[in-house]
Amino acid sequence: MEIDPIILVPGAGVAVLLMILYIRFVAGHREAILEEAGVTAFLQLQAPDHRLDRLFVSQNRKSALVFWQDEEVVGIVRSFGNKLVLQILPHSILASNSDGAVLIPRQGLTHPPLHFVTSEEMPVPFLPEGAK
Repeated sequence: MEIDPIILVPGAGVAVLLMILYIRFVAGHREAILEEAGVTAFLQLQAPDHRLDRLFVSQNRKSALVFWQDEEVVGIVRSFGNKLVLQILPHSILASNSDGAVLIPRQGLTHPPLHFVTSEEMPVPFLPEGAK
């Protein structure tokens, strides 16, 4: 008895999809939650040459804005699943809006735009130019 490929290929695809959904359901969603101590440790490994000046963690704890001493760049730590990613961008890329959020435009295909809102007040030297 021979199985027709027209039935076999879609059937195998459905079986794989069901297995992936089952594993996702059992394992749950894993998202890294950023905390200041964890981000500081991550930065010591990823950017050991930079001296940390100030660190702001977003309200949703999925991103952090990092300012280094005597440098014109800003670091953005983002969580992608349970992984952390560091981007180093020029300070001039930051913008702000009327509600006090820092806006960071899309950085290629892998880094979507970021609407950064922090629970603490950002001091004036850390805010983008033109921000209130």
